[in-house]
Amino acid sequence: MARDLTAGMVTEFTAGTLSPRLLAYFDFPSGAVRVWNGSGNLSWNTYTWSGIGTFGTFKPAQGGTDISAQGAEFGLSGIPSSLISTALDEAYQNRDCELWLACLDSGGSVVSTPYKWAGRMDVMTIEEKGETSDIRITAESRLIDLDKPRVRRYTNEDQQQEYSGDLGLEFVTAIADIPIHWGAKNQERTIPKRPNPPKSAV
Repeated sequence: MARDLTAGMVTEFTAGTLSPRLLAYFDFPSGAVRVWNGSGNLSWNTYTWSGIGTFGTFKPAQGGTDISAQGAEFGLSGIPSSLISTALDEAYQNRDCELWLACLDSGGSVVSTPYKWAGRMDVMTIEEKGETSDIRITAESRLIDLDKPRVRRYTNEDQQQEYSGDLGLEFVTAIADIPIHWGAKNQERTIPKRPNPPKSAV
């Protein structure tokens, strides 16, 4: 993590006093959720972050020397069981989530440029405890996209998805099995012709 810290963050971590905080953002379909592990509301980056105090937990992604996707886990305890149905109805998977490691000054404001980790929500686990429940959300790093195959084909359909209106691969299917005898005279022309565009009325 240290290699990604800005000079301002390094200064904060080497100062005599340190007040680190975590800020988390979740892009739920019903609306964005922004929380931090403190009390009350915190204003930062033009948004208001709701304090969850000790009710929130976070297991960071493990660092490594290779380029691999490392997941993280977010938790929230003490949630009324009556609200669980709302959480279950959310189509949250593969939506963005972000975490910042920030520092606060003596006035309680975020200083310097926080360290950011970005990923996508994966699996939500709910543990009921009578009147309250605990929710855990695992998140995958965006590096997980490196494991997804990128399948492209030299077909007109594939070309239209990327460049609509490009006719460069229009006849790929038609000419795939056409026999071409180089040097033969009067061979039959079977390659399709592109129709002439209609003449515009003057």
